[in-house]
Amino acid sequence: MIVDQAINEYEKFIFSPGPPERIIKIAGEDIANIVDKCTNKIIYYTEQLKGISC
Repeated sequence: MIVDQAINEYEKFIFSPGPPERIIKIAGEDIANIVDKCTNKIIYYTEQLKGISC
């Protein structure tokens, strides 16, 4: 999973995984806690990664 750490600076994160009536709202400050609990390999996006294909 690639995560841009700038997302932590936003007031909230809104994600719609499918139908518009199913919306997930997460406080920006809670994103880091959620990412830390993921078992996937985490790559933090930086300007150095821009243009590199995975």
